[in-house]
Amino acid sequence: MKKGEKMADNINEVRLDKWLWAACFYKTRSIAKAMIEGGKVHYNGQRAKTSKIVEVGQ
Repeated sequence: MKKGEKMADNINEVRLDKWLWAACFYKTRSIAKAMIEGGKVHYNGQRAKTSKIVEVGQ
């Protein structure tokens, strides 16, 4: 598998803290991280970690 193909497979996956910041739920990634670590963010009904990978369609 070529390096470019690997990147294309992962383009639909992003860390939860980055997604919350990019979607403008929080002004900074630091704030998004603090909210996740503080238990304010749930993913599929469970408390999430900042490193949780979010996929398109979930």
